[in-house]
Amino acid sequence: MDFERYAAVWRSRSVRQAVLLGALGKAPWFGATMILMLQVVGRLGESYSAAGLLSAAFTVAVGAASPWRGRLLDRVGLRRTLLPSLLILPPAFIVAPWLPYWALVALMTAVGLVAVPWFALTRQLVIAAVPVDQRRTALALDSIATELAFMIGPALGIVAAVYGDTHWAIPGFACTSVAAAFGLWRANPPLASEDAPAVATGRVRWVSVEVVGLFLATLAITFILAGQDLSIVAAVRTMKADALLAVAMTAWAAGSLVGGIIYGTSKSATSWSSSPAITDTCDLDRPVMPRALTSLSIRRVLTPSR
Repeated sequence: MDFERYAAVWRSRSVRQAVLLGALGKAPWFGATMILMLQVVGRLGESYSAAGLLSAAFTVAVGAASPWRGRLLDRVGLRRTLLPSLLILPPAFIVAPWLPYWALVALMTAVGLVAVPWFALTRQLVIAAVPVDQRRTALALDSIATELAFMIGPALGIVAAVYGDTHWAIPGFACTSVAAAFGLWRANPPLASEDAPAVATGRVRWVSVEVVGLFLATLAITFILAGQDLSIVAAVRTMKADALLAVAMTAWAAGSLVGGIIYGTSKSATSWSSSPAITDTCDLDRPVMPRALTSLSIRRVLTPSR
């Protein structure tokens, strides 16, 4: 494995900024959504099906808003796109722990429409920060940081929910994520490289069989991962071992972390380049980890061999 590839990418200040702030934003976001799930099945006394419905409502809202948010990034820039999230998310999460179940579902659906598009945003930032021949390694680095965030965030969230008060843990974690988003808003890094081609207007030109296949595979994997996430929580709580839930979630993410490290050091090239439009549309930014590595692997499968 050639770790010099990671070192070369890490030398870019823009990459470091995007990866670190992205991880600082994703980790507490993962933690907040995990606490919300435990809030539903714990303090609210609802079923795991109810927790799944909450997750689905949030995910659908984010998926519906992602193309619009991605287009806003292209048209009005990072600051104006993030501003609604910075203003709306803190009070929404302060109120969320005190709501009954159906009001919470309605609120989280609305939150999904203005959630910070962490995954699409960090991918677009690292793509803009490196030349084409370093993009695969840069995207793998972002996925590794995301896996670390997924290992740390839910673990801390579980500890906060089991040993603390969810009424304060949920807004605390969520507002920490918003603070990281404010850091990106303040830095306002470029969203496209100087040599990036002009964005096509009018009829969509990037749609192809491969892209449609990527969308369908991403949709399928999203449902699978959401089910796995909820199933792990249900299984551990059924065994009355809530304190070990953090260990189970961390172990689940560790395998993907290792795969991401290996993928990023690979010397084989891919011919399918990353498109900000595709990245933004695929982004679901949901309560479960979208596995950035998964999208990288799908890209590899869909790339015709030379």
